[in-house]
Amino acid sequence: MQDSVIVVFLEGRKQDYLKKNLKSGLSEEGKLVVQSDANAQFALANWLPKASVRATQLSLVSHPAKFSHPGAKTTPVIAKCIAENDGYVRSGNLGNLALDVIGNAAAMDVYQFLMLILKNGKTILENLEQNTNDIQSIFNATDCDYNVIRSELLQIKSVDSEQVKTSGSVKQVYFPIDDTDYHLLSILTPSAAIYQLKEKINFIRFSDQAKEAREARKKNHFKEHGLAQIVGLAGIGYGGTKPQNISVINSKNGGVALLLSSMPPELNKRKINPPKIDFFDLRQQWLAPFEDQFIDFHRILTTQNNNVKIRNKRDYLIELVQILVADNVNKIRKGVPLKWSNGDYYQNLIAWQKIWLDEQYLERRAEDNTYLEHAAQGFARWFMNVYTLLLEKNNLKKHEFDDLDLSHVRTQALKNKALFL
Repeated sequence: MQDSVIVVFLEGRKQDYLKKNLKSGLSEEGKLVVQSDANAQFALANWLPKASVRATQLSLVSHPAKFSHPGAKTTPVIAKCIAENDGYVRSGNLGNLALDVIGNAAAMDVYQFLMLILKNGKTILENLEQNTNDIQSIFNATDCDYNVIRSELLQIKSVDSEQVKTSGSVKQVYFPIDDTDYHLLSILTPSAAIYQLKEKINFIRFSDQAKEAREARKKNHFKEHGLAQIVGLAGIGYGGTKPQNISVINSKNGGVALLLSSMPPELNKRKINPPKIDFFDLRQQWLAPFEDQFIDFHRILTTQNNNVKIRNKRDYLIELVQILVADNVNKIRKGVPLKWSNGDYYQNLIAWQKIWLDEQYLERRAEDNTYLEHAAQGFARWFMNVYTLLLEKNNLKKHEFDDLDLSHVRTQALKNKALFL
């Protein structure tokens, strides 16, 4: 007795045949002939032997070569990949992916037949592979030679491992295995995986859940599952106007797969760069903002006058430069994410400067401000070095800093050390 799904399948095939062949101009007698031919052609006993022969024109595959080139002819590949917790996106870790079918597009109805699920919950192909009593009973009722039919239908999944061949139309990669040898790998497409990706993307974009979320956003209403969007998608076509010539899965999807954006990220260059070793390294401080103050400072030092007004002007310029340096400190604190100094890139930065510059140590600075002493002294040395450098740059008469000058700058820096809090 035939399973109901087989009856429905063959009836559908018969109706397609009648639709194509029952022309409006046919006589009643002609229509009866067509009807009689259809009844005979799509009776399981007649259809099955022919279908089993056509099954040899099809191959089940996991990675069809025709996705690389429509003319590529290779040994059918059914990859048996094991799932492992290795963090890679690969066939074995994508779950049980469906197998695809390649071959003569006119024989695809045989594949559809083999995928029918019988009452025992297994496909016809699975029943044939397991040689179940159910499939034997159905096929034997047709008076067909069951073993011959089974053998021919199972060829859809057979691979001649002794005659493995690739194609020049498939992309090739030389993969080194030692200093002198290599494997030449043929890169194939996991068709089920790329269209599973398309299915998931389309669910995110067009599912009822996504439509409800978009509607809620328009009305400014809360939606628990939120709204996801995927931007930068691109479509890629396989097979042109004849996607069925590539594979069954490709044909079902209209020959169009979706590609996620693989453009490199657009990174905004950080304008504030924390010091790697020493904040008071000349290379860490841009000198231009200080230039006018140091030239004025030089004029004060080289003047013939020495009175309170001149000395106050000198100390004011030191304080002004100190304020500008403190502004750079605050830019680092506010403009760079917390805990930046923990990174390997900054492992050589002076310890007290990590506390001084990284906002993760805000509370620690409030409890212990000994870093201010180091900062004031570091500023005094930096001040002297920058002053000397700018004299040379501007061809100004050299003025040698003596210990008294350095001591005075240090004293002023310590006096105004609160600027470095």
